Parts: sequence; C-alpha cells; structure tokens
Amino acid sequence: MLLTVLFISGNVALAGYINPPDWSGNPYYTHQSWDFNETGKDEKGKPLPPQEPFLPDGKPSMVNPYGKPDYTFYAANKKYFDWTYIPMRMKGWARHGMWGSMGTGVPAGLIFVIPNHKSPKLKTELWLQYVISQYGGTVFTTTVYADKENQFTMISRDKKEINSGGGSGTWYRITEIWEVSPAPPVAYAKIEFSKNMGLIDHVSIDTRCITIPSPPAG
Repeated sequence: MLLTVLFISGNVALAGYINPPDWSGNPYYTHQSWDFNETGKDEKGKPLPPQEPFLPDGKPSMVNPYGKPDYTFYAANKKYFDWTYIPMRMKGWARHGMWGSMGTGVPAGLIFVIPNHKSPKLKTELWLQYVISQYGGTVFTTTVYADKENQFTMISRDKKEINSGGGSGTWYRITEIWEVSPAPPVAYAKIEFSKNMGLIDHVSIDTRCITIPSPPAG
C-alpha cells in the first residue's frame, strides 16, 4: 500500500489530544478528533480506508451541536497522496491509518470543516493539534479561515518532537491556537504538505466563542 515502504520496525508511541484547553464549560464549545483508522477489512483481509463523509473517528467523541464536522483531501497529483495503513505488527503504534504524501514537490493536504456558533458579538477561538512525520525536508503549513476574506490569526504555536524508533522521518506533535472575530458559522483548518514525503496521523480541533474585548477608552 502507499507509503508503507517508509517504515521499519521500531518502538513508536504516538498519541493525540494532549493537554487540550479546558473549554468544555463554554456554552459554544465544540470538539472533534480524527485518527484516520481503517473502517473494516475486505474479503481478502485488506484494511478498508475511511469513507466520505470523513466524520470524526477519534477519542473523545465529537461534541458539536452546530453540524457534522468532516474533512476533504486535495492534491495536485492524487497518485502521490493517499490514505495508508500501518500493520498491527508495528509495536507501539496507537493508530494504524494515516494520510501521506510521496513528496513530489507539489502541494497536497487536508481541509477540516468545523461548524461553529455564529455571532456578531463574539469571537471564535480554535485549538488545533496534529501529529505529523517530517521526512527529508517536508514542509507542513496550516491556515485557518472562515472564507477568503476572513482569515483567523494564529496567537500561539508549540512544536514538540515525539520519541520514535521508527524509520519514517521525525515525528512531531504541533499545537496551535487561532482566533477570529466576529464568530463565523464555519471554520476551515487546512494542513498542507509540500517538498517531500510526509505523514499525518492525528488531528484534533476544539473551538469556543467568547466576548469580543471592548477597545480601551480613548
């Protein structure tokens, strides 16, 4: 299957949804996680990929009263960007399904669609965490937006290397917080690969809406 050639045996421990913000008490809170796991097996025992719509399949379970979050994938050449499966014999892997790029130099990625509470009097904060493998100069970029004219602003970013004995590049857990005002009805989070081979193993997104601070008195 695609990209399985990147892997050798090793003790790899990957995990998602680490140290999320305590936003669950917010009345407009949403949560959604994706592990990209297989959805079953065919008659030959071959793992079946996720099926559209690509609804959250991670833990904890989705919380979103505004709609069903999902994602789409795109690539300049879809031959080199696809879902891949890591066999169960790879010890230490918490999940076995991933999206990966063969690194032809052309962009490819995932766009997550998050329904949200809309309000002209509130702003949306979005917490994004994803687990990736960077191999030989792979570049990952993120963009969060409501539409072309309404971009979110990143207010923090943390990148931590994950201890890995595997042969699939260097694994990282990246955590970002973004915000925009006023609160839009939908947020889009795009994670894009370019320049070389890369994998994405997990994505979690939390959102909340809070009061827009009043401007200081002049």
